[in-house]
Amino acid sequence: MGRKARATKSPIKADKPAVPQTIFSLPPTAYDIPLAKHILSIFHQQNTFKKRESRTSLLHKLAQIEQTLPKNEQEAATQLLRHDMPITRAAIKAGPQKEDGDGKFLGMSEGQDLECEICLEVLPSKTFPQSVAANKCEHTTHICTMCLKRAITTNVKSNPWDNIPCPFSTCKNMLEPKIVRKYIRGKLLKNYNNYIDMLEIRNLSNFRWCLNVGCEAGQVHEGGFDELRVICHACKSESCFRHQVPLGRGIMRFKACKDVMDNTELPGTKQCPSCKVPTIMNPIGCGRAKCRCGYHWKNFKTPH
Repeated sequence: MGRKARATKSPIKADKPAVPQTIFSLPPTAYDIPLAKHILSIFHQQNTFKKRESRTSLLHKLAQIEQTLPKNEQEAATQLLRHDMPITRAAIKAGPQKEDGDGKFLGMSEGQDLECEICLEVLPSKTFPQSVAANKCEHTTHICTMCLKRAITTNVKSNPWDNIPCPFSTCKNMLEPKIVRKYIRGKLLKNYNNYIDMLEIRNLSNFRWCLNVGCEAGQVHEGGFDELRVICHACKSESCFRHQVPLGRGIMRFKACKDVMDNTELPGTKQCPSCKVPTIMNPIGCGRAKCRCGYHWKNFKTPH
């Protein structure tokens, strides 16, 4: 007779402790995975979590960190989180800052050294702008002036100019032109000012950019489709109002423009998705094209 199989009992797993109702005085729902990992890394705990660790596990580790911190550092971390401010080692070591009777943050103390969120250098408070980055921003400026200048310049070069994002990692607001102008210089500032000055008129149906390479001007063409020849008020170069091509050179000459009586786009023309102005892109390389507002096309094809 064969032996009876011995029944084996599955090991009973111990229940994991519940996540605390608050961590740094905030409910667990206030923490997503990136924020939890960032706070752990501030306390040199980046080697304690896995690349794909669960949010629950990270919250348990945050709660453990909270219990090991001195009271003043606990209060500083709580204050930074409550005001949605950048969490840095220097800011936590400095302890909690002053608040008014309503709990509103009053700002950094005179002469206090702070850690820049970008370069991570600990610098005197005078090297940090004292105002928020944008009118709608609720955070204080924990980026030093030099890093803020570089960050805004980079954002201007890589985004549509009417939607320049705040450089703070946790902020989703857009910078206003008066803020952008403080931190950019030279030709970039000149071109940006020209673009912003035309912001109110560039979406008009009879607005046209000058197509002369090197000219950044644009204007409202009063003649419309009754007068196809557009003469730039700045450089006097000419272009076709209907087809957005330079006159006398390029894809077609003025006589050919006049012969085309419908408003169909010519081969190789597209409406810019950034500034919405119907325009032809001058090819600047194989598979690439650039709008006058700065938008870059990829895989843009023109007839050969």
